[in-house]
Amino acid sequence: MKRCWTLVDKPSELAEAERSIRAAGIIALDTEYDSFRYFRDMLCLIQVQTGEKTWLIDPLAGLDISFLGDVLDDPDVLKILHAGDNDIRILKRDYDFAFRNIFDTHRAASLLGCRQLALSTLLESYLGITLVKKMQRSRWDLRPLTQEQLDYAALDTAHLLDLSLRLDRELHEK
Repeated sequence: MKRCWTLVDKPSELAEAERSIRAAGIIALDTEYDSFRYFRDMLCLIQVQTGEKTWLIDPLAGLDISFLGDVLDDPDVLKILHAGDNDIRILKRDYDFAFRNIFDTHRAASLLGCRQLALSTLLESYLGITLVKKMQRSRWDLRPLTQEQLDYAALDTAHLLDLSLRLDRELHEK
């Protein structure tokens, strides 16, 4: 896999990520969190795809990521998520972020009558892309994250824009 992501766990990387994310008119968003080993879900990684790159932002690195709140609340920026209810809930809970202008591929597929709503299934049926989802229960809370974890996390947002375009077109047709 060609690496099209950057791990953001230092202020210098955060500044570059902020410039890129603020400039994007569309972003794909996902999170990795641990709800198996903690009473309260622990947010462990935020993936933001801008079209050119995926930024893997480490919320455990002590960085000020408040700029994301501006982007997520901006009605001019389209935010694409897949089954984003928990992502939104956790980001609201931990950072008090508000969300506007969301397209959820899970909800769109549900409206279209799809019965199998997993991201991997939708990517396969709509785009012919095989995505292996085997790290969902990974130890996202442990640092450093492995190359395999980071590659996996980046793939969760890599195809959301293309999927959303296909689903949106089909919704408009119906």
